[in-house]
Amino acid sequence: MSLKLNAFWLVWVIVFTGILAIRTRYGEANPESEDISPIYLSITLLLLLVSLVIRVLIIPRIDLLKKKLIYYFYGLATAEAIVLCGVFLYPYFQDFSTVLSATVVLVYFPFFIGTGKQS
Repeated sequence: MSLKLNAFWLVWVIVFTGILAIRTRYGEANPESEDISPIYLSITLLLLLVSLVIRVLIIPRIDLLKKKLIYYFYGLATAEAIVLCGVFLYPYFQDFSTVLSATVVLVYFPFFIGTGKQS
């Protein structure tokens, strides 16, 4: 593995395990049932869209490794914000938020990230 990819792998592993840790540590076992809130749906879809736009449209166009790592971190942070929203704001949807967040983080798998120039 290239040394350039180590930073991407480290960030990816930390975020992926962080999603699972947040859910298991702070999530409720059996939260009360509630209807889906338009606010929750809007926040989740906005975070999902922002994260996927960063991954699909912005990161592939960047050549410099430092800039690519910054946007990589931003994209993963928005993906992790989905689980935070689910666990803390709308506990009934915490499982859905965890699965959605983990799926978006899988899109950021470092194997598919080209490292470009190192400067």
